[in-house]
Amino acid sequence: MSRWIVGWCFCGLSAALTACGGEKATTELSGLRIDDVSGRRAVVRFETSLPTTGEVQFGTSAGKLDRSARDVAMDPGELSFTHEVPLEDLQPDTQYTWRARAVDRDNAVVLTDLDAFTTRDEEPEAKGDNVALASAGAKVFEVSSNWGGGNNDSTYGADNAFDGKMASEWASDGDGDQAWIELEFGSVRRITGFAFRSRHMSNGSSTIRRVELAFDGDTERGPFDVPDATERYLFPIDPPVEASRVRIKAVETTGGNTGAREVEFYE
Repeated sequence: MSRWIVGWCFCGLSAALTACGGEKATTELSGLRIDDVSGRRAVVRFETSLPTTGEVQFGTSAGKLDRSARDVAMDPGELSFTHEVPLEDLQPDTQYTWRARAVDRDNAVVLTDLDAFTTRDEEPEAKGDNVALASAGAKVFEVSSNWGGGNNDSTYGADNAFDGKMASEWASDGDGDQAWIELEFGSVRRITGFAFRSRHMSNGSSTIRRVELAFDGDTERGPFDVPDATERYLFPIDPPVEASRVRIKAVETTGGNTGAREVEFYE
């Protein structure tokens, strides 16, 4: 019986997995690149010759890769040939070191060489206080569903839509156009702005393209067009609305486990 040994071969954009007895199973990484670099976000893309996970380890120095990101367009346990890994919640004008990591169905691990990029300088937006955060007293009141029947604080639970992090996300359990999430502000707030960014899957599903708001069950605003899941959309609420609760409702989606990376309300 042969025993598998993992051997690393860092030759540009490829790595090999080698077995005893001359047998060889090779996972080739190609097209490794970093795109869409802004002040707060970048995207690593690559392809693999065998289906694998898609991950990136990164940090502010080569000796401190203390953060990781994965291909969020893939369900847990899913393997793919194409990978798109967003690095979210970065600091502007900062150098980051990174490397890609892929794991195949036999749990063989491939790591690429280290590389680096610098985020762009970014002016802060003058938009007031985000009162949708738990730190501001807000909490999820109800939700149409969470992926896999999880609680609001689970990996894809509703709390992730209001945690101030683009790296996390709420995913419904196949709700499609019927997805909704309701937030309590904790007190009456005078809402002057609203921001939204959808989640999405690599096959084009799970994207919310249009949403509407219902404040305190009757005051409706929208619909708001949010067609690109890689973008955060910011809208004024004019005239402002005074309310203690709001329901965010999907109006038009691409179906599937629709949800949101982040929802923000400004006072």
